[in-house]
Amino acid sequence: MHLLCCTVVPNLWGLLSGKLRAGTDVVDDYLLSAAVRAEMGKQYKAAARTVPVLQARSMRNINKHSGSFKAVDWMFFLLSGAEALLYGRVPEYFYQMIMCLCRAGRLLFTPDQISKANLLKADDELKKFLSAYYEEVYRGELSRVRL
Repeated sequence: MHLLCCTVVPNLWGLLSGKLRAGTDVVDDYLLSAAVRAEMGKQYKAAARTVPVLQARSMRNINKHSGSFKAVDWMFFLLSGAEALLYGRVPEYFYQMIMCLCRAGRLLFTPDQISKANLLKADDELKKFLSAYYEEVYRGELSRVRL
């Protein structure tokens, strides 16, 4: 859980927000403008009224407070917020890549014991995520190795 929620998901947000870039002069098509990120942050925070109190803390303005998000906050974003917030705002390949991670997370982050079938499905989704990441974000270029 912590590998995904303390490293992968925050770094994906870093890609979208421009905090994690291949270079200072590189502008990728998945990079969100400040105005879009501000609107997303407001929408995410406003949605806190619609969820149980224990999860509401995780729904702070992601644009302003992402640096202080804990693993549980990123997990809630991955499992509940990313799908709605990113739809139509990022290129389709990037959205599908994140949805692979969301589906894997929904299978893996359960309080019950995971079945072999679900483990294999999660493995397949993670492989799809990694394949898309290396193809579309990293692109096999040495200049993008930071990503």
